[in-house]
Amino acid sequence: MVSTIVGYVRVSTTKQATKGVSLAAQEEAIEAYVTKSGDVLSSVYQDVVSGKSMDRQGIKQLIVAIKSGRITKVVIYRLNRLSRDVTDVLSFLDILSEHDVELVSITEPINNGSLAQQRFSVSIIAATGQLERAIIADNQYISYKTKHAKGLPLSPNVPFGYQLKDKEMIVVKGESDRVKRIYQLYLQGWGYQKIGKQLSEEDISRSYPPYFIRSILLNETYTGYIVNRYGRVKGKHEAMITPEVFNNVQMIRQNKRKKQVSNQRTKQRAFLLRQRLRCPYCQTTLTCRTQYKRNQSYYSYECPTRRNRGHSYCSGFSCPAYFIEQEVVKVLQKFVLSDEVQAAINQKAVSKKQAKRNHKCQKETMIHQFSKGAISAADLEEGLKKLQEVPIQEVRHPLANFVDWVNQPLIAEREPSPLMYHRIQTLLQSVEITKNKVLATLCLSGGIKINRKEDGHYENI
Repeated sequence: MVSTIVGYVRVSTTKQATKGVSLAAQEEAIEAYVTKSGDVLSSVYQDVVSGKSMDRQGIKQLIVAIKSGRITKVVIYRLNRLSRDVTDVLSFLDILSEHDVELVSITEPINNGSLAQQRFSVSIIAATGQLERAIIADNQYISYKTKHAKGLPLSPNVPFGYQLKDKEMIVVKGESDRVKRIYQLYLQGWGYQKIGKQLSEEDISRSYPPYFIRSILLNETYTGYIVNRYGRVKGKHEAMITPEVFNNVQMIRQNKRKKQVSNQRTKQRAFLLRQRLRCPYCQTTLTCRTQYKRNQSYYSYECPTRRNRGHSYCSGFSCPAYFIEQEVVKVLQKFVLSDEVQAAINQKAVSKKQAKRNHKCQKETMIHQFSKGAISAADLEEGLKKLQEVPIQEVRHPLANFVDWVNQPLIAEREPSPLMYHRIQTLLQSVEITKNKVLATLCLSGGIKINRKEDGHYENI
């Protein structure tokens, strides 16, 4: 077998990737070791993520390659590059042992002695790495708690309207004015979308999607306080709004939310295609939306990407619920009533009367066999007992459950019944729709697909 040697390198952050024992430095040391041994390094797997778990792309690819039998040796810089958890390291060692793959650490003596001694050495070194990680985590916790107590931000990612200078947040004049304007407009009764549209017209240098407006209205940092997992403390940064303004905004948001929940409770509707439709532009699952205008309810399926993130992420898609639901129900009705499906249903269906006849025939056969001496009295008694335990029931094709329902029309003004919702959700796996709001494909349970043809008709109907 040809010897295939690979390396594995890892750092925790992108900053470490270029400094200290960087990815390049680890890879260079591994390549020098392999070359010195007279071998050739085939490839190097890498990760830029914490070693607290094995949920990493690079290590997963390495394990797949090991299990495929393509690798004979894995070279690493240090054991803690594999993981900082003893259990994970030993589990990885078991995988290597199972597939006769050698592990080499170029800075640690883990290849001396028997297999038991190697595992002991690995356990000690890995436990040391785990202890180091625990100490680092404790030090980081103490450091963060100290910074929080001083009113300093814990992350370099500061909210819109501030910039980080000498570890403190400094107000950015133009951006702070827009933050104040967002709060002012919201208190005047404007919604997220309307505020974002207004600001986008005033400032063409950037977009203001609804989710961005919402995040600003929820951020207590603008009141001069810092709130995180360590608690709430007065920050060193300058406040943009007063706590009273912030609290008033939160009260308005809660009242709007209560009103929406109240409306939803009194005007619930079962969306037939919930979790079954995807946006033809960005393939995001369409959400079910209910709007109330002038005591009238309007139901639709909408792409949440356009609404939450803006036009640059998705062109946007919205479709009236009854429009697409009518078309889906119509296609399903034709499909279930087609000759091919009806033949399959009739072929599989066994009436209760027929089931009773079969039951009686089996009973008579066993009695006849007993009279001829083919079976004993004990066998006859056991057979009749088992036959009695089997319930006499009707066996139906799965689609037969829809036969009683298919003739019911779905009227635009009528809301679907819970029974119809349950049957649609059971039968349908997914629905594909075009950008022109035309039904393209229905995927049914059991791997059945109904595709729209160029002439407007559907296959299998």
